[in-house]
Amino acid sequence: MSPIIIGLVLVSSFIHAIRDFITKKSGDKQAFVLLYELSAIIFIRFFIFT
Repeated sequence: MSPIIIGLVLVSSFIHAIRDFITKKSGDKQAFVLLYELSAIIFIRFFIFT
């Protein structure tokens, strides 16, 4: 496999693990997940239209 693909998989798994850890530690889980999803939508739109 390409080193770029391996790097992307490692970065995405690290981000996913960090998000799960912070979600479990946060006091208001629903608010955190909502903010996380909204920020993901904003970043996806930014990367699609650039």
